[in-house]
Amino acid sequence: MLTSNLTVDANTTAIRIQAAEVSLDLNGFGVVGPGTATGTGVGIEATTGADRVAVSNGFVTGTGSHGIRLRLDSRVERVSVVRCRGNGIM
Repeated sequence: MLTSNLTVDANTTAIRIQAAEVSLDLNGFGVVGPGTATGTGVGIEATTGADRVAVSNGFVTGTGSHGIRLRLDSRVERVSVVRCRGNGIM
């Protein structure tokens, strides 16, 4: 659970999930990127094998690449994803 916003540059992945069956509650907070630069940073990313992830209750904005990139059988609920330089949610 987040307790404040995470601010990152365009090349930093803010949250990397490396295990299956993780639930991430953003608690109304989110990931904030610069919004102006193309880069490699993903807001929230699940790595290979991190299936069945749930992300909820927050926002991702202005990342250098994709906003949220998850794996198999995952879900996103009540999350706003805007102004990311790549795909919003994939």
